[in-house]
Amino acid sequence: MNQESKNNVDASLGDRIAIMQEATKLYLEEESRFTVPNLAKRLEVDSADIYAYYPNKGAILDGYYPLLVERYRAMIDEIDNFREYDLAEKTSNFIYATLDMMMEDRAFVEETFESRVLNTSSDPPFQDEVKSLFKQFFSKDSKIASSSQLLMQDLFYDFLVQQYFQIISFWLEDSSEDGEKSMAYADKMTSFLQEVMYTSVLDKGMDLFKFMAQNDKRFTRIPILGTITRKILS
Repeated sequence: MNQESKNNVDASLGDRIAIMQEATKLYLEEESRFTVPNLAKRLEVDSADIYAYYPNKGAILDGYYPLLVERYRAMIDEIDNFREYDLAEKTSNFIYATLDMMMEDRAFVEETFESRVLNTSSDPPFQDEVKSLFKQFFSKDSKIASSSQLLMQDLFYDFLVQQYFQIISFWLEDSSEDGEKSMAYADKMTSFLQEVMYTSVLDKGMDLFKFMAQNDKRFTRIPILGTITRKILS
């Protein structure tokens, strides 16, 4: 990307952040007054300047969460040694950074996270953005064990996104000082994830599973394990 293109991207991001910050305030103050013309008046711009980024007021609210990921991507571009971070450092850094951003708009997140992210009829754009970021982290990490790479399918990334959403839900109910329990939750989850992905624990677990299936007939009599065993040994 040349400097002119980068400047245009930075300007666009800055404009949308400014729009979003004022939009969340107006929405919370009085939802009935949350219109594009009123928002433009608050920002001292023309309505067309807002429509250039968002087709309607609903799109502005829906855009809050995906914008968190975009803002985070811009942040890591400024970290010189970010590529040297391990998997736990990258994923926990993302969680901490986005929780910090949401803290600035906590009332808005409390009001909208469940309805606009968790309970939507289709996958929200926020989920797609988070999933894409996680794929970037994992696919470019050379420390991930060969056996663990087998996990890196769409369902796996969907699972990671849901765990991230679970942390946000936990954080929204966390009454500990400075969200200490939420930070501990994120730290423990990302540390465990790295341990699984960086070691050969899956290979060892599979070897144990196969040995028990082949040598202990009682093992295959357990309904669920018997079904799994037949699939693995077939």
